[in-house]
Amino acid sequence: MKTKFRLIISLLLAALLLTSCATFRAPTPQDILRAELLKWKNFSAEGVMEVNYSFISLRKMFSVNKTGDEFRLDMLDGGIMGINPEPLMSLYMGPYLSLKIPIYPDLEQIAASLDIQSNPLAFLKDTDGIVSRYGNEIIANHKVSIGDADLSFNERLQLTRIDIRDVDSSLEVAYSKKGDPDIVTFNLENKATLKLLVDSISYGQAEVSPLPKSQPAPLSDDLLKLMDKLLSPRGK
Repeated sequence: MKTKFRLIISLLLAALLLTSCATFRAPTPQDILRAELLKWKNFSAEGVMEVNYSFISLRKMFSVNKTGDEFRLDMLDGGIMGINPEPLMSLYMGPYLSLKIPIYPDLEQIAASLDIQSNPLAFLKDTDGIVSRYGNEIIANHKVSIGDADLSFNERLQLTRIDIRDVDSSLEVAYSKKGDPDIVTFNLENKATLKLLVDSISYGQAEVSPLPKSQPAPLSDDLLKLMDKLLSPRGK
């Protein structure tokens, strides 16, 4: 009886050991790439935003939320002791573009006149599709082109740069020792730089509150001049 009992225990231990070995296999490069891309599918982050345009420099708090199809960035005024910050500026990208700047409503009207129908970074939601179609190329070359975007990766298969060719703009990412995005820099057509210094970030629980869709209206001569100034090369 003791011999049979020991045999049963030995078989059970062997089964557990084999199952454990099969379950805890080393992650493949495809697994690592998928996990890194998944971070960009849904996240929330907070920190400090630095904006530089021409001779203007601004430093404010920010919050950002991104889901598969939607993105919202809020520039916050900390107020007294940082309590109840109110957005100085809010940018929403989803099925449409919406901009809210209470102190400069003319810019809201300019944004409403831009015919942008989708979030240019929405392709990042298809994590499995990117890995299955482009995974081998990314792992071998650490770069890939998807639509109008050129993506670059580091040795850890972390996304480090996105170049959007149509608008001549780019996004660069530096990572912390923990592997989270630490500094995210947007270069906008060599005219403006927006840098996000990330204090905290979480994944998978983000929710985006869309801004109301503004109705475009005919632009006045003053607005047309302002738009031409904003879109002209820096220094001209």
